[in-house]
Amino acid sequence: MSSELTRTKHPGGRPAGSPNTTKPWADAIRRAVHRTSEDGKTKRLDLLADVLVVSGLAGDVHALKEIGDRLDGKARLNIDARINRSVDDFSGEELDTLIAAAGLAEDEVVH
Repeated sequence: MSSELTRTKHPGGRPAGSPNTTKPWADAIRRAVHRTSEDGKTKRLDLLADVLVVSGLAGDVHALKEIGDRLDGKARLNIDARINRSVDDFSGEELDTLIAAAGLAEDEVVH
């Protein structure tokens, strides 16, 4: 055996030794859901999806949320923050930070 180190790839495409290279539980679940079921035709993942839909139809709120998140994406959280301060109360640095955060160009700022 060579004493020279070789860089091998993890089955997931990550280099061996890189962070998060071993996730045995996730790997085992991934293999299990991609196997075919006892009928030899249906993927287990499809059976799990069927169970989720049936649970949703039965009124399971968690199942309904999961279905909605998977189909429509997770709901975005919008934050509307109002600050009761006068422009004169901000330092120049604070104003520059707020202007940059708003994505305004210098020519868009009214002085």
